Amino acid sequence: MANLKREQLRTLKSFRANGHPVISVYWTLKRGPSDATLLELKNMTAVADDVRTHWRNAASGIEQDLGRIYRFAEEQQTHGSPTTALAIFACGPANFWEVHELNAPVRDRVVVAEAPFVRPLVRLLSEQQPYEIVLSDHANARFFLWREGNVEPHGELSTDVPREDEIHRMAQDQFRHHQQDWQHKHVKQTSERLLSHLQGQNFKGLWVGAKEDVARALESNLHSYLKEKWCGQFPIDIHASESEIRERVAPLIEAHERKLRADLMQRLETAAKSGGVGAIGLEDTLTEFQLGKVMTLLIERNFAATGGRCTNCGSLTLVAAKPCPYCSSKVKALKNVVDELAEEAFINGAEVIFVPEGEGLEKLGHIGTLLRFG
Repeated sequence: MANLKREQLRTLKSFRANGHPVISVYWTLKRGPSDATLLELKNMTAVADDVRTHWRNAASGIEQDLGRIYRFAEEQQTHGSPTTALAIFACGPANFWEVHELNAPVRDRVVVAEAPFVRPLVRLLSEQQPYEIVLSDHANARFFLWREGNVEPHGELSTDVPREDEIHRMAQDQFRHHQQDWQHKHVKQTSERLLSHLQGQNFKGLWVGAKEDVARALESNLHSYLKEKWCGQFPIDIHASESEIRERVAPLIEAHERKLRADLMQRLETAAKSGGVGAIGLEDTLTEFQLGKVMTLLIERNFAATGGRCTNCGSLTLVAAKPCPYCSSKVKALKNVVDELAEEAFINGAEVIFVPEGEGLEKLGHIGTLLRFG
């Protein structure tokens, strides 16, 4: 997702158009005959009758915004844009137009509402942060990002070392004396390049493809910020192709992420059942969220539940038929309070982790949260 930050998402979500509807379109660009794929988009932008009825007084504005969106997507599709997908937000009466290029496919949809529909972006930001991969030997390094199974190169480094003929002319003891200096120089330059590229960036972790001695030297010289992101080392040739890197790294990352989720669920279960800093099940999780205590939110993918939002204080509740438990005001029904919870928790700074079905979160009520201290 091209440089979209949590703060931008917060600003986008808070946008209102003084009663005018905002159109949100998510569209994955298709590779193939443009006429067929654009017909899909045209059919998709034929918004449902209930939406048209609800926004009857704004029907002409909706049609104009959808037309502009269609023409923009048509241009991207026809000219073979390298972008994988688009998120487009429009409201002509408010002079509002915002486009985000996405690096992963999305579910195609059109939403007409009083505010931009940002939940798909929340999931992309929370799930698709990349891993950094560096391949290194004693004198060279290659840098890659791993994003959703794709390997994206972003630079190389060659450290100045003596030529092979110069090395051969050195006495053995002289060679040993200088060898550590050359290797340390390379490790230092590699570490500095990593820090320069990654500091302040959202990425999940760092993998190093190298022999064990090179990997150990690099790990020991990393800035503390990068040491915290260290995932592991794996042997691979410095000149490996991108497909070879992908084949080698994919099972490592899959096992790594599955273990992280398992560890988090174990922590969650222990904390919740011991009365510690954890809550399981939707009702208790919503309660802790309203108290501002959610730190890490675990949600089973595709878990959904009806609920409500207070029309006065904005609190999320499990039941829409009753007055708000916090201010006794009217509660507006929500089709899926889980999505609303995930969106607001992420935007407010919590870590949101979507757990695949069958990994055990169903035993804890499909949802839970580790809490902030205090």
